[in-house]
Amino acid sequence: MASITSTSHSQISVPMNCMVKAGATTAVIASISNLLILFIAEALFSVTSQFAALNFSAVMLSSVLAAIGGTIAFTLIVQMFPSRPVRIFQIVASVVFLLSLAAPINAGINGLPGIAPASMIVVLTMIIMHSVSTGTIVVSLTTFVEEWD
Repeated sequence: MASITSTSHSQISVPMNCMVKAGATTAVIASISNLLILFIAEALFSVTSQFAALNFSAVMLSSVLAAIGGTIAFTLIVQMFPSRPVRIFQIVASVVFLLSLAAPINAGINGLPGIAPASMIVVLTMIIMHSVSTGTIVVSLTTFVEEWD
């Protein structure tokens, strides 16, 4: 059975199938969290009618892809940086999160091809969803790994 191992003052050894389960669970949690935010924003502000690119399928897809990317990154970090993989993952995720904010900010300033710029409430909704995705992915993956350790 393949496993992910990290050796240092604290050794982390996670079977690969457990990492896949953690990634899948994280994807579900991130998707549900973001859909909940979108449902609330839609009920209060009709955000999907204000910005066509912000729809339920796009939110689901981006949440799942973010979780997959986070799982792959965390798996690689555990293998490559054995001294403190959780801390390094938190730093990498923070940088990726800050870079990801370019998308909602750009949507508010320039819009998308064929779509007018997003309103402030749409931009704030997207920023909240990016924040929740990042937090969910980091906390879920690192918690699962620490439980298996």
